[in-house]
Parts: sequence; structure tokens; C-alpha cells
Amino acid sequence: MEVNRINRSFLGLPNATDDVVPNTRCDLYAYSMWESAGKGPEVLTQRLNRLAARAPDSDPYGGQNIFLGEFGAPENIWGTEEGLGILDETIMTSLDWGVQWAIFWQVYDNEGPPANGHWLVKEDGSRTDYWDFFAGLLEANP
Repeated sequence: MEVNRINRSFLGLPNATDDVVPNTRCDLYAYSMWESAGKGPEVLTQRLNRLAARAPDSDPYGGQNIFLGEFGAPENIWGTEEGLGILDETIMTSLDWGVQWAIFWQVYDNEGPPANGHWLVKEDGSRTDYWDFFAGLLEANP
């Protein structure tokens, strides 16, 4: 199960995290963290804690059943340097927290013109600095 807009939980508004997740039995629960992008590690950690507190343990993963279902930092919105900082912060914060996986959105910008900047590979086939960032992470952590 994937949730987003966990901020509604802190505002006392109806939301999937508080109103649906506790009544489910899933192996894994994902956070699509667009509301947290660029807001610092404290916000992401707070959202992950909130979801974990509501998500029932699962047989395969116990209480370690949370992951990032989508994360990113659109290059054409944040710019390359700031976007890379957001990606690094998101990955380090979520891995330190204990997520099972973190899934980057998306390899190819398939949403068409105007391009939204969610890419590792642009429409023309060129690789971005984001590609190099992730390649470096994989090389450093085989």
C-alpha cells in the first residue's frame, strides 16, 4: 500500500495514513514523499515515523515494512545542484531511518512536453548529473 500527503495526518484531516493503513494487512507500506522534498531530514523522518506507527507489522518484514515508493527532485524545478542535494539528503535520511527500499521517480521523463524534470535520461537520450549521482552510489555500495 502506498500513501502520500501524510501532512494531513498532522493537521487532523481525513487521510489514508490514519484512517486506512491501521485497518490493512500488507507486507509493505510505501510513502510517496513529494510533500517532503526539500524540506529537510526532520520532515521526512517525521512522516516515516507517522506511517510506521500506523502500519501493522507484517509476517515477512515485521515492523521494518516501510519504503519510499516514489522520490525525486525535478531538475527543471530545483536545478541540478539543489536537486542533487535533495536526492542525497532523501536517500541518506531514509536509509538511516531504515526503509527497505527507495524508488526514484523516474528513469525516463515519459510525461512529455513540457518536460517535468523527473529524469535520469532525457528525451534526447543524454544522461543527466542525476544519472552520475546514482551510478556513483551504486559503485560505492555494490
